[in-house]
Amino acid sequence: MQLALIRHTRPAIAGGLCYGRLDVPLADDREEAARAILAQLTEMQDAIIISSPALRCQWLANWLAGQMHSPPIMIDPRLQELDFGDWEGSRWDDIDRTALDRWAASPDDFTPPNGESMRALRHRIDQIWAEWMCDRHNRIVVTHGGPLRILCAHAAARAVDLTVFSPSFGSVMRADIPPDVRTPESD
Repeated sequence: MQLALIRHTRPAIAGGLCYGRLDVPLADDREEAARAILAQLTEMQDAIIISSPALRCQWLANWLAGQMHSPPIMIDPRLQELDFGDWEGSRWDDIDRTALDRWAASPDDFTPPNGESMRALRHRIDQIWAEWMCDRHNRIVVTHGGPLRILCAHAAARAVDLTVFSPSFGSVMRADIPPDVRTPESD
């Protein structure tokens, strides 16, 4: 099974903004970035293209599908970024430092006000991975930094570390998943 795990292209927003589920526009260089991504997918013509429901992901997934003459993309809401709740749209510098410190001390268990915990994000992505390991289809996946940290760890058969930096915008992580890899180990 081949996977291409792709982070959406660069958004057109000011740096330092918390925007997990917030729909933000893409930067003007999105087509140039999309062409660079497409060049890395030449042997994946038979892959299913799956996207987060965020418009910044759907744009890239639809663009790739059009260029690859593939069937319509599939949208999976479980590929959404972490829900930062009341923090969405705020500058990170404006979020209560005590709350950020509590999150850093316990990233799996802390939940931003009216948001979701990283444990919930991991659960969503673990479900997707288990399904993929059952059907074994080649996939091109367009999603966000949070889900990609988990998917890349599963693809590399290593422990998930949600404190590592997210893959860069427009990056493609390729993985060939051997037949004996099935589901992640539970924590």
